Amino acid sequence: MKAIIRHLRRIKSDRRGVSNVLVVMLSLILITVIVANVVLWSYQMSQFDWQKTQENVKISNVEPLSLRLENNSLIGSFTEEKAAGVEWSFHPDVSDPINGVIVSGTVDDLRNDDGSYMKIRSSLVGVTYYFIASETAFTVSSTQYSDYLSLTFQAENQAEYLVLGYIELTCSSTSRQAHAQFVQDSTVLARYMDRPRVANSEVMPQMFAYLYEGTGSSVTFKWQIAVSSSGASVTALRGGIYAIRLDNLPNAEYVGVYESGEQVNVDNVWGNLQGDTYEITVNPSTAGYYLIWASAKVESDSTLSSVSVRLNIDDGVEYIPYLVGGESTWSYARIEDTSTNEEHCFAIIAVRYFTAGAHSIKFQIADTDTTPSADWQYISLLAIRLTDVFEFQASSTVTQAQTTQTTLQTYTSLTIPPERAGNYLVLGGITTRGSSTSYSYETTLTIDNVIYGQQQIRPQDVNDYVPKVFIQNITLDDNPHVIATKYRSLSSAMTVYVKNSDVLAIRLPPPRHVAEVEFTGNSNFEEWASLNWTVNGKCTTDGVNATFQLYQINEYPNSGDGYNFTMMGTYDTTISQTITVNATSFKDPVTSVWKLKITAVKPTSTPFELWLDLIELKAQLESKTYSLSIGGDFTLNLTRYPIENISFVKINIRFKTNDTKEQWILEAYNWINNQYDKIETISPTLYFKDHTISLENSWQCYINPNNGTIKLVFHDENPDGAPTTVSINSFTVKVGLKYGAIFMLKNEGATTAHIVALWIITEKSHMRHSVDFFINSGETVDYSREDLLLPSDGFIIKVVTELGNVAVFSCG
Repeated sequence: MKAIIRHLRRIKSDRRGVSNVLVVMLSLILITVIVANVVLWSYQMSQFDWQKTQENVKISNVEPLSLRLENNSLIGSFTEEKAAGVEWSFHPDVSDPINGVIVSGTVDDLRNDDGSYMKIRSSLVGVTYYFIASETAFTVSSTQYSDYLSLTFQAENQAEYLVLGYIELTCSSTSRQAHAQFVQDSTVLARYMDRPRVANSEVMPQMFAYLYEGTGSSVTFKWQIAVSSSGASVTALRGGIYAIRLDNLPNAEYVGVYESGEQVNVDNVWGNLQGDTYEITVNPSTAGYYLIWASAKVESDSTLSSVSVRLNIDDGVEYIPYLVGGESTWSYARIEDTSTNEEHCFAIIAVRYFTAGAHSIKFQIADTDTTPSADWQYISLLAIRLTDVFEFQASSTVTQAQTTQTTLQTYTSLTIPPERAGNYLVLGGITTRGSSTSYSYETTLTIDNVIYGQQQIRPQDVNDYVPKVFIQNITLDDNPHVIATKYRSLSSAMTVYVKNSDVLAIRLPPPRHVAEVEFTGNSNFEEWASLNWTVNGKCTTDGVNATFQLYQINEYPNSGDGYNFTMMGTYDTTISQTITVNATSFKDPVTSVWKLKITAVKPTSTPFELWLDLIELKAQLESKTYSLSIGGDFTLNLTRYPIENISFVKINIRFKTNDTKEQWILEAYNWINNQYDKIETISPTLYFKDHTISLENSWQCYINPNNGTIKLVFHDENPDGAPTTVSINSFTVKVGLKYGAIFMLKNEGATTAHIVALWIITEKSHMRHSVDFFINSGETVDYSREDLLLPSDGFIIKVVTELGNVAVFSCG
């Protein structure tokens, strides 16, 4: 305890000494801070002086502010083209209606657009047709006829119609007949009675065609079916009735014979008896394709012999079906009755090409044995011209083919291309036989591998050739479509033979009214550099499709030059086209006659009129000299740079040419006088050279006061006989402003300079303007101010940096 007290007394006596030490230490710290700040300030001042010495900003120029207007479309190389020649105008001299009739006016009314019209009334074109079809099964078990299909339409008086009927039947009994009859109103035109050798599955197609003359009243055609006796049923699988008007088609030609009475007990000699041959004659004035149709109800009236039929073209030039080598003289088309109650339908079609002149077509029948027992009835023989009447495609196969395959084999095929889309009547004929009476075979009409017509038959005699025609109406879209006749055996133990198959597709465009006229006119014999053709007119109804075609090199174009398509109505319509390439090809190279065809079409049964007011061709004659004119616009923003702030306008063009034979002219559009003024005549050089042209004090009339547009044209002085190429490297307009200045500065120092002030000093004033921008070392800056007005007398410009350096530039 004593030791502790002693130590405490010692600390108390040392308090004064500790305070002195603390004072000394604080004094030393303060002195150190002061010295450090002095040293730092001295360093910073040295650094500032060094940085200031590194700055070196110079003013290279000061000038009033100006704008540079450019148009890049004027930059490049341009070659002279042939100069415009004399213009000629032509009008039609002759009009030739193709469809329709001219009801008033002449070609003289087509010389001016003055409301004086040539009027053409439309006529009805296209195909008028009626049809009904069904693929819904219809079954009857009555011996009384029941209606299956019925087609009724108003037949024009003395109008000629091709009427066709098609039906497919099955029967539930091999000891009964399936009855089918084709009826016009209450008159039976054809009646068939077929007995199947296989119940229910055997398909028996029946068909008929003939020419009907309208009486001006309604007419009804029907398919009716029945069964021969009770205890069995008959089913119609599919069927159709078709009526196509022929007499109103252009170039229509048709001939036919029809016999409803029965011709009995025909012998086995071809063409030796009255009633065993029916003949028609076609006598085309020009060669073309014809559809031949032959059909009849035939029966052998014997279960031991057959009845045979054939088409005889030009007395033996061709037989259809043809006679395969090694067969009997009756093996054209033949069938033996399963029962003497049977009455078979035989039908043959052929599409044949006939040269101009008379041609004989005979439909003939014969028995195959020495006992005359063959009969035929409801005989129809037709020939209808296809060429120049219908849009059609056809394919034909004559030579016999055979198969034992049980899958369908194609015999004759026809492809409809995409561009021929539309509604079609399709006919497919084929003649077949089977090598066995124990099995069946099948023939079909397919469209894109879908069956639209079918026959299944088990032969009564292995020598029988059965001719059938399938008929179908179908709409085909704009894809390729394949129509084909096909055949197969239903057992590989039997061979099926086919021959003489024709496939015909007739396109049936809907009826429409057409006003179509061809105009011809004379012209000059000189070459045309360009051609403008104009047509003005209207129609008496809306929604008319109008096509305009100017004849070119042996054809009327369907697109491009010389073609125009538009919709016309009751309002005035003008179509116009300028042709600059190969314009001379639109007139005859020998006679210089030109032709224009106008076709107005509307899908309607109501006539309309096409009224034409003007048809005119304007031809620019071919020139022998070359010229070039280059023009463009330069636009000044008047909102930002009003005209009153403009002091001058200068144009600079830098160009060269490949020859120096002609002078070049610069023109500017004068907005006061509404014309181009020549500003300068420039002598060209073979190398690039700058040419500056000042508009002097007249520049105000060359700036549009509304939108600030300056229009310039640069062209050769006079056209010459050789094309010149001019290359333009620069084409600008410089607009000087009264207010505003541009200061061109360069930093030649080693550091970045911060510009903070700009002085404009005159004898009377010192004006300071605050600025704030940086210039990197080595950088050149054009600093512009739109709010400054440079003095007109001498003045000094000073630029001050943040470090206090000053750049000076004296002006004036």
